Amino acid sequence: LAFTPTVLGDGVINLKIEKTGKTSSSQSEVTDYKITVTNVPSGAGATAFGVHMHDPLPVGLIPLAIDTGTDNNWACQVLENPINVVDCVGDLPPTTPVTITITVFMTAESGRSLDNEACVDPDDLIAEYDPGNADNCWTHSTIVGSTPKRSPDLLVGKSVSSTSTSPGASL
Repeated sequence: LAFTPTVLGDGVINLKIEKTGKTSSSQSEVTDYKITVTNVPSGAGATAFGVHMHDPLPVGLIPLAIDTGTDNNWACQVLENPINVVDCVGDLPPTTPVTITITVFMTAESGRSLDNEACVDPDDLIAEYDPGNADNCWTHSTIVGSTPKRSPDLLVGKSVSSTSTSPGASL
């Protein structure tokens, strides 16, 4: 996929992303995450061409399928090594959202929290009116199992009343 953004038109562009999915899941479960990318313009707006969406999946999620919906020209690919990354590119007309559904298989162990951040225009190649691009990334968390595992709070102490002993003697 080539990331060559171009902006045409008289309007202003503001890219926005939201990611949703289950807040809890189980190991070996198949589930979906939905990423909605929108061009929320000021005024009439302009189409943003060659918009890039980047979603590095945390260890514990294996992508099985990606669906970009219909009535758009978005295409996605999964890159592997060292982690699975979903990269998509397409055009965004004003106020016409594109929803990307990523179906994953949960391999993470129970009790683990999977924090996953997806970003639109991660390299900041498209001129936007949104200062700081505050809505260009979205983090979604999923707990695998009931609650995150906690380490036990144990303290072990030993003491002895004598500095030497013989086998079978009481201490």
